Amino acid sequence: MATTLFTTENKRGFPFMHCWTKLKNEPKWQAIVQGTSLRGAAGMSPVGSATPTASVNDLDSDSLGLTGKRPLGRDSTKASRKKAMSTSSQSMKYLTRIHDLQMARLKQSEDKVEKKEAHYEVFKDLEYKKLQVQQEQIEVEKTKLKFQERKEKNDELKEAMAVDLEDIAEDLRPAFIAKRKALVDWFVNNPN
Repeated sequence: MATTLFTTENKRGFPFMHCWTKLKNEPKWQAIVQGTSLRGAAGMSPVGSATPTASVNDLDSDSLGLTGKRPLGRDSTKASRKKAMSTSSQSMKYLTRIHDLQMARLKQSEDKVEKKEAHYEVFKDLEYKKLQVQQEQIEVEKTKLKFQERKEKNDELKEAMAVDLEDIAEDLRPAFIAKRKALVDWFVNNPN
């Protein structure tokens, strides 16, 4: 039937038989062969009224059980789903779910801030304790230095007291006596 339609319309043989065998069961091509249009309810035959075969032109889409409309495309299906979604109770469920997710995310963000603040407080306390330990170490070092200085001065004083002044030359005696007096004064001024 399709080959005769093509031959009468184009005055030559049908060269795409391999394509037709694959596409002949598709709704679009069945409607064309049966003489109905999928683009509207006008019911006009795509081949026009000038075809010599009367059987193709006489076919009625209602007698074949076809509505004459194409199936909905991708965009129109999406639009109808969107319209149905906006008017249904699912949209409220969807909005409620989005609100719940946003609230959960906000709560999670607040929890993160609280955890960061807690970590900051712990870090601050640790740094304060570290500074206290360093301060104590400095004090210990100062005490060690004082003891070391006191020991050195004590050793100097023992050496200075152990020397007999009569064994020292006359011109060096005043310097040696001044050194003894300075060491004794140091011990008097630094009792600890």
